[in-house]
Amino acid sequence: MERVLEAKRDILRMIGRWEKAMEVAERCLALARALGDSCRVGRSLNSIGLILRVREDFSGAMEHHRRALDLFRSAGDKAGEATSLHAMGYACFEIGDYTEAMEHYRRSLETWKQMGDLRKMTATMNNIGMVYDAQGDYDQAFEQHQRTLSFWQNLGDKRGIAASLNNLAMVHAARGDREQALELFRRSYKLRVEMSDLPGQANCLNNIGLAYFERGEYGPALECHHKSLSIKCEIGDRAG
Repeated sequence: MERVLEAKRDILRMIGRWEKAMEVAERCLALARALGDSCRVGRSLNSIGLILRVREDFSGAMEHHRRALDLFRSAGDKAGEATSLHAMGYACFEIGDYTEAMEHYRRSLETWKQMGDLRKMTATMNNIGMVYDAQGDYDQAFEQHQRTLSFWQNLGDKRGIAASLNNLAMVHAARGDREQALELFRRSYKLRVEMSDLPGQANCLNNIGLAYFERGEYGPALECHHKSLSIKCEIGDRAG
């Protein structure tokens, strides 16, 4: 039963059904505690932390991720430890603490490298690129996202490809290359639609709207922002 609940929790979270995901995550946590399974408790704490981050409860998110990290370290679970560090990096990134975000991401990346997990390494590299972008180091950000895109393409991971395309578009936009940025945003959005990824669609629509606005095309910009807002209201994304 616990595996079914965990799978349901993760699917609901991936498609942006945050309220339902929280309900299932809390059931998973209660069941894991009843079973005395510390690693399952850690996974549930991390899942709840991710949902709290979407709700803009960043202190609550960090607290859950720290508790999960302690459990995984005690159990000697390297994958759980790396996942917790990654999640903590994301929470720090969201509040603009880029130094701490980079530190958590690098520690997570090093653990994934030791384990030889290429998919998780690539996901962490993607987020390190986002930190470079936020810090204004566009050359490092561009290089990181190009490498990440290549890895995702080799892995055949549509979700990862969409994320890298979006992030490369952000770098182009910051550099003033609006045409290339808009093209990459559109490619990312198309993949998000194919995957029924509502949070990703909302994010892409918002970015496409900003690109149109920068070009002085206010009608299409407003339409994209309205669509983005509608999706975010539907999935309960308060942070968006």
